[in-house]
Amino acid sequence: MYLLSSFHVLFIQDIVSRHSLFFVFIIIFITDYI
Repeated sequence: MYLLSSFHVLFIQDIVSRHSLFFVFIIIFITDYI
């Protein structure tokens, strides 16, 4: 569980560093969907 969580955090950090605009778009889409 801890390993999966840490991997998820690294994955998110990678997305933020590489595709910040895309990441923001995903957040907006998710929040708009909810």
